[in-house]
Amino acid sequence: MRPVLIVATTMLVGGSFLLFACVGDSPALPPTGSDGGTDAVADTNTADVLGDASDAHVPSCFGQPFSTPKALTATSLDGGAWVEVWGPRPFGANAYYAAKTTLAVGTLGVVRAVFPGVGGGAMTGATVVANVSLPLTDTWSPTIAPSGAYLVVPRGPLALNATNRDLYFATGATDNWASVTVVPSPIQSAADETDPWLAGDPPTGLYFTRSAPNLNSGTIYRAAVVNQTPTFDLPQQVVSCTTGICGAAVTTSDEHTLLYATWPSAAAFLNGMQVQEVALTNGHVTSGQPIPHPELTSHYPSWISANGCQIVVANGAAAGMLVATRAPQ
Repeated sequence: MRPVLIVATTMLVGGSFLLFACVGDSPALPPTGSDGGTDAVADTNTADVLGDASDAHVPSCFGQPFSTPKALTATSLDGGAWVEVWGPRPFGANAYYAAKTTLAVGTLGVVRAVFPGVGGGAMTGATVVANVSLPLTDTWSPTIAPSGAYLVVPRGPLALNATNRDLYFATGATDNWASVTVVPSPIQSAADETDPWLAGDPPTGLYFTRSAPNLNSGTIYRAAVVNQTPTFDLPQQVVSCTTGICGAAVTTSDEHTLLYATWPSAAAFLNGMQVQEVALTNGHVTSGQPIPHPELTSHYPSWISANGCQIVVANGAAAGMLVATRAPQ
């Protein structure tokens, strides 16, 4: 309950005592509730808002470990097994990922399949997403605005571990995107831009990785979404690993939680990946050490749910896709 101050004044009138009292926030104590201070628990103060941020702890999945991951499987267009898979990223009832059938000559394209849910299992009904994938060009896993009105996708040379990728966006409607256009400078640069992630509903931030051409460095950036055309503001650095490489950032819808991958070098990409988690405030990492997730070792984050309680991770192999959950505390 909020502290009160009672000021009493007595007067003798006609043989009787009268008591006057004022009730309010004590000037000697901090004010309380949403009217200017902190409450310990919810109360019925008229100037306070029940359940506001000053009241009891709100359970969150931030920093909690994930349960044992469950496998996701995918069947290729011809019914066989994919050789290389990047993603997947659930969107509605489907998942979107990048895949190709052969490492030597296969073009990496965007594929849509039915997502089985957080219990894992087979992604079925694979089909290439029209207009987004191009012949002789590798197109990687897209990030899609919650409205479905546009997506952002990396494209680059046809080669394993390609460098000099750029981010493109396509507008339209879900599964009917067109007008694929490169995201202009200052996001586009001579470096390698990849791993896009749209955060918010509607999106408020675009996260991506910028790497040197040799892939031996990596820094995570955020560009504010100015409007849903889309137009993006100047990118700002969010995470830069002092040792090794950072990339593959995903965030909750409110941009308070960010998970990303680190690995020691380009040569140790598949076996050296570790997932880290940090808190964000206004697009900047809150002070404190990153929280490791050893239960997700050798994978990178591909997707996180809006509340941060479900995650999909991958490592580029068809057998390397996993889904896991965690409970709020």
